[in-house]
Amino acid sequence: KLVQMLLEAGCGIDKPNGRKGAQSTALHGAAFGGHSDIVALLIRKGAQQVPNLHGDTPLEDCDHSEAPAKDKDKCRKELMGAAPRVTSCASPAKVEPEAAVGNDSGSTSQ
Repeated sequence: KLVQMLLEAGCGIDKPNGRKGAQSTALHGAAFGGHSDIVALLIRKGAQQVPNLHGDTPLEDCDHSEAPAKDKDKCRKELMGAAPRVTSCASPAKVEPEAAVGNDSGSTSQ
C-alpha cells in the first residue's frame, strides 16, 4: 500500500536511490528483497529494468538475494515476463519488443 501511495503521489518510479552507492531503483530493491507483489506493481506502472552503477539489473539483484527461494522465483517470473531491459542507466529509453529480438526479415525497428 505504501508503494502504491508513493506512486500516486508522483514519486519517480525509476529514480535512483540517492547520490551515493549503487544508484539502484525501487525495482532493484523490491527484487532483491523478494517482494514479487511490489515488483509486479512497479512493472505495471512502467518501471524500467535499468542496470545500476555496478551493472546489475533487477533480475540479477533478485538472483543474488537471500530471500526465500519461492519469493525469488516469483520475482524472477515477474521480471522475465516484463518488457525488455534497457541497456543504459543514463538513458532509459523504451525499447520495442521487436527491436530487442529482431524479426524474420533481418531488420529491427528503432
